[in-house]
Amino acid sequence: MYNLSTSAETQITLNNLDQYEFTIDGNRIVWMDSRDLSDIYMYNITSSKEIPITTNQSSQISEINVYIRSWNLELTDPLDNATFTISGPDEIYVGNGSYWTIFNASAGTYTINHEPVSGYETPASETKNLTAENKIIFSGNYSLKKRSTDSIDLGDGYILLIKQIDTANNEALMEIQLDERTVNEMRVKKHEMVEFYKTSYSVNESGKPGLLDIIIEDISQDSDGDYIKICITPPDIEFALAPEKKLIITSIPEGANILLDREYIGKTPKEKSIIDLRTYLICLELDGYEIWEEKYEIQPSNEFEIEVEALLTEKQPSPTISTTPISELRYINISSIPEGAEVFIDGRYIERTPAKIAIGDTNEHSVCLKKEGYTDYKDDFQFHSGESKIEMKLELQPLPTSPTKQEEITPSSTEEEGADFLAISVLLTLIFGYFTLRKK
Repeated sequence: MYNLSTSAETQITLNNLDQYEFTIDGNRIVWMDSRDLSDIYMYNITSSKEIPITTNQSSQISEINVYIRSWNLELTDPLDNATFTISGPDEIYVGNGSYWTIFNASAGTYTINHEPVSGYETPASETKNLTAENKIIFSGNYSLKKRSTDSIDLGDGYILLIKQIDTANNEALMEIQLDERTVNEMRVKKHEMVEFYKTSYSVNESGKPGLLDIIIEDISQDSDGDYIKICITPPDIEFALAPEKKLIITSIPEGANILLDREYIGKTPKEKSIIDLRTYLICLELDGYEIWEEKYEIQPSNEFEIEVEALLTEKQPSPTISTTPISELRYINISSIPEGAEVFIDGRYIERTPAKIAIGDTNEHSVCLKKEGYTDYKDDFQFHSGESKIEMKLELQPLPTSPTKQEEITPSSTEEEGADFLAISVLLTLIFGYFTLRKK
């Protein structure tokens, strides 16, 4: 085992026979071992102990593994009170803890359902197919679920306080305190990562890492109100121990710009190593073709090579499509209250708010926002020299309510009454004139 942070190499087994099929999860390394034909062994990084998992004299086949992790202050923090149910073709298995294995399971389709754990976001259910002489791996990652005024102990006297959750702008206001004194305050966007370094003054330190990555995985609402899913990890452990995957992105036709979570990484075909295992948004852009977008969840249970193949759809050329190199693009960030409004640039539909839209020139463009039940918003914008980003935060106005049936009748009734009054006045004037003439 090699620690990228300390550059230290550690021997995890003294056995000189073959070891293969290594799997890393948190602070555990599990592998197949040839010392007794085909045994399974595990090395606990925290305790520095090698532990035999099985001692079978024959090959283990049709194996199901379950790994449970909690995205807490430490990436390797086990969640031993997590329970789950696996439904298979012949039997239903119920398990708990951070590591669970069943051998010689029947071939077929298996589905895992995770039970809720207080304070965490429950992982989604998974379905996988198990074939003979093979294995499947289920990974349940429980994310911390925090609300306004909640706090997280970072160790060494440091507390992370969630002060405000802004679902409209997809951001949270957080404060780091040391002995109830504010040492840092920050606004963190959804999917944004910030680093914080603890300077411990205590003699007996907590042992928790000094440098921390703080990531907001999601900002959402439930029946109890707004909440965030937050991940706090020490980067040295994350990069040293997390299993690496290779993402292979191809397209027909080739040469499309690739944006991974809105960041440009190259053109198709492209291979990229992935260490941070999570859900990614992959966007492909090619002049003359519709924008292609898909979300991909990359987990430890995925194969080493993950292939993403996109068939791009041709469209009619549009004057707003840019041929500017991606490094020179300008962006307009559009958010609205309420969210979900359709965004049109130069009359062409782009996406729904909130939206980050690339603009490849400094010409004047029109923008229009449409949402059912609200008045259309229309405006023009233009990038000036040296300007690379425009922020538009808009509050849409509800459509005026239509008049009631009674209100529609009232004006015509008034007009009729006025006409009647005028007719009577004219008649009385004529009668009065008639009698005046006769008297003369």
